[in-house]
Amino acid sequence: MRFRLLFLGLAACTAFAALLTAQAGLLLAAVGLAGLGFAGLDDSGDSAAWLERWWRRWLTVDPQGISALLVVGSVCFTGVAVVLSRTTRFSVLPWLLALGLLLAAATRLDGIRRTHLRHICTAPRRRSMRLELATVAAISLVALVLRAYQLEAYPPAFHGDEGELALIAREILKGQRFSLFGTSSFSSIPFMFSYLQAASMLVFGQGIVGARMVSVLFGVACVPAVYVLARIAWGPLAAAVAAWLLAVSHLHIQYSRMAISNVEATLTMILMMLLLAFAYEHGRRANRGDDSASSSSDPLVGRPGVWTALVLAGMAIGFAQYLYYAARVMPIVAAPLLIVLWRRRCVSLVQIGGLALGGLAVFAPLGLHYVTYPDTFFARVQMVSIFQASFVQQIVGPSATLPSALPALLTEQLRRVLSMFILAGDGGGFYFYNIPSFDTLTVVLLWLGMGATIAQWRRFHELTLLLWFWLGVLFGGVLTIDAPSGQRLLIMTPTVFLLGAMLVARVARMVGGTRFGATRWLLAPVGTSAALLLLAMNVGIYFFQYAPRVLGREATAIGQELAQEPSRYHAFMLTGPVLYENHGTIRFLARDVPIIHLNNRSEFRPPTDGKGVVVVALEHRIEDLRAIEAQIPGGTETRNVDPSGRLIYIAYRTPPTGQTPARPPQGR
Repeated sequence: MRFRLLFLGLAACTAFAALLTAQAGLLLAAVGLAGLGFAGLDDSGDSAAWLERWWRRWLTVDPQGISALLVVGSVCFTGVAVVLSRTTRFSVLPWLLALGLLLAAATRLDGIRRTHLRHICTAPRRRSMRLELATVAAISLVALVLRAYQLEAYPPAFHGDEGELALIAREILKGQRFSLFGTSSFSSIPFMFSYLQAASMLVFGQGIVGARMVSVLFGVACVPAVYVLARIAWGPLAAAVAAWLLAVSHLHIQYSRMAISNVEATLTMILMMLLLAFAYEHGRRANRGDDSASSSSDPLVGRPGVWTALVLAGMAIGFAQYLYYAARVMPIVAAPLLIVLWRRRCVSLVQIGGLALGGLAVFAPLGLHYVTYPDTFFARVQMVSIFQASFVQQIVGPSATLPSALPALLTEQLRRVLSMFILAGDGGGFYFYNIPSFDTLTVVLLWLGMGATIAQWRRFHELTLLLWFWLGVLFGGVLTIDAPSGQRLLIMTPTVFLLGAMLVARVARMVGGTRFGATRWLLAPVGTSAALLLLAMNVGIYFFQYAPRVLGREATAIGQELAQEPSRYHAFMLTGPVLYENHGTIRFLARDVPIIHLNNRSEFRPPTDGKGVVVVALEHRIEDLRAIEAQIPGGTETRNVDPSGRLIYIAYRTPPTGQTPARPPQGR
């Protein structure tokens, strides 16, 4: 009864707050709290039998009701954050309080004490863990070098999307404040990534390196996350193999070096799957009465328990929605896995509710924004959907219509997507289609591992890989245009490395049980040789095959050209209709340089303030450039070419009045 009174008291306070602030949302929250206060009462005022039974069961895990109070507090603070998210930036504080209270409730329900935390924190001191920690650290260091080396130069083209997102981050650093729970005007991407990027630029500078470094860090973090996931499911050998395959993958390197939010969403997906795997292992031990679940010498399968893992998994799902659209597949993948966990009695329905509450607490403020402005949620989905009439005709034929063309459309889309996991490249525009997305050895391991996984699909971890891979293929590839698009499929690519790692671990175990087990000493030299071969193959593909062949360097090169001594020159562009001064990359790299775009030579007016002139022109506008050179002679001309010798642009500079022109460089 005391909790009913608590709900009613909170409802009254919320109602008064709603009247004082004229917030309809608070009034709705008061209605909900009042409903909870009277839920389950019969006509006599007594609680219904089902509610009493449920409450007695709850008290077995929460005798003092403290966790229930924490959950109620979390719900209330979430409601406050949702209401305030539309009117003030101070909504972040109640939002964080709500998440903290919910996590505290979960840890209390799991019975986590300081001794359990001390048990985990002292794990690195154990001799059995030192080798694994050294392995993870070494692989992570390799991943960091591959992703941070000459970050400004690779990839050579700073993509337009990178420029647009980096411009928003720069505005934040200038003092502009956007709602953390809103979406930007650029593709309706939530501002969360912009704030993460702004923090990176604050530390690493406001240029290309600072804009890209946040993705580098998230990309490197994928390595230990994949290691722990594989370690829980298949053991240390599979963990090391999966982490190495991901660390050296040239596809993962590319997206970890770009100032876009794809790899950030990928990390959240790995964390969600890791936490579900953790919940399965701990719940399975508890279900069969194995007390070692709470006192295991292995911290990876000991505490924390199911409640904490599921609440964190829900929070990972909610947070991912702030990063990239592909993360919307996460609840779709999680749903059947939760059903399996429940059917196998590893988790209860109430614990699944904890996951849902964790996800809702994180997502609710952004969800309100989507409800208020539904176009920001659906616009991108409609833009990339394969069910557009023009796309159907492009793929199937000029006379094709739905639904008759649906089988042919889906078949062709599936063929295109699966080709990315065989010999084809990334067709999404952020990488290179003419280079296979995965090296030959990884592809072989993937498909042999797929066969082994299908053979053992009833095992939870194998079922996880199958659902993750094929649902990712469906929603991130088959149902979207420009297949195969690496930016949308990246969130499921960890399964490629996990399938290969699982296969290696299973084969090693099989060999160990035969007469060839005496030759296990060969595992170290053979594995090291294979690892170095993979490293060499992927480094060669990315830095020596892909980089020299990159197209679309014009905006990056022109932006860097115009950023040179902007206070001493007037900038002009002869690049239309291919490129204009409002391109995101040019605006970011040229900073605040005023740029005049010339549609034709007659629009050019020589400056009279004594400043110099810099004119950049693409190859198809050379005649206009020559006319301007004749109008203001005495300058220097520079031809910028790519590594293959292809002309990128021509720059013509005249010095400020009273200065002699510098000696023209031999070309860049």
